[in-house]
Amino acid sequence: MGDRVVKDLPLPPQHPISHDSLFPQRLKNGSVEVPDWVALKDHLAKEGKMYKEDLVNIIQGVINIMSNIPSYMIYQKRSLM
Repeated sequence: MGDRVVKDLPLPPQHPISHDSLFPQRLKNGSVEVPDWVALKDHLAKEGKMYKEDLVNIIQGVINIMSNIPSYMIYQKRSLM
């Protein structure tokens, strides 16, 4: 191709991060899949992509954790008024 403006930078990953790389078995907590944040950070820093299902899974996990923290819920109610 040769159309890159900055040729010194590596190309972004060609494929989205795989589910197995993002949620390795070694981090599994019972039936809960725990994301490997280092792998995710490195992949996104290279401008990599991820599957929508994996993103939704991570967001849902954060929602579940944050909804169990009472002080966060109080702060959120005050900010909406």
